[in-house]
Amino acid sequence: MTQLLTLKRQKQKLHQVSCSVFQQTLNTAGGQRVKNKKHKTVVYDNNNRLLAILKNASIDAFGRSQPTQYFISSAA
Repeated sequence: MTQLLTLKRQKQKLHQVSCSVFQQTLNTAGGQRVKNKKHKTVVYDNNNRLLAILKNASIDAFGRSQPTQYFISSAA
């Protein structure tokens, strides 16, 4: 939740994308810093701006599986 508040302050929006678009975005971005946080992986560019977020697959409170979700920043 803190990450989303930070995004609002930076006027960036996250867009959910497919795995292939996510990979293409990371491949074209030069130099990255990856940080793992609990159930997600956050990728920053060389200027320490948010580039992408990968939310791990999980099982919800009802026992249903939730797929991996891929997000890229509007600044990407």
